[in-house]
Amino acid sequence: ARQCTLWANIPTFFKPDAPEYADLKSKFIDHDIPLLMDALDLGDQPLPLIWTGDFIPADGPTPGSTVYIVGEFNCSCVGCSNFGAGCGPGKELSWVSDENYLEGM
Repeated sequence: ARQCTLWANIPTFFKPDAPEYADLKSKFIDHDIPLLMDALDLGDQPLPLIWTGDFIPADGPTPGSTVYIVGEFNCSCVGCSNFGAGCGPGKELSWVSDENYLEGM
């Protein structure tokens, strides 16, 4: 079998307020993230500076519906190493040098 990284990938980008993902966004931000932060014993901390979730679509319980399963989380390892000084418990964005901030943006 071929690894998925060997296949051609043409990504589709959606704006943060894309209506087709409004329900997923609301459930993830308002419901799931607080539960995950508590489970990681980070409930009293701000959301990590750089945190992405990869979602896998699956057939939902009713015909034509879709549910999303989190395949993985990436925290401070999404190709933005310039922000490393500000990632982690007790660290702040202000610890990132101006040069690294500008390059990372």
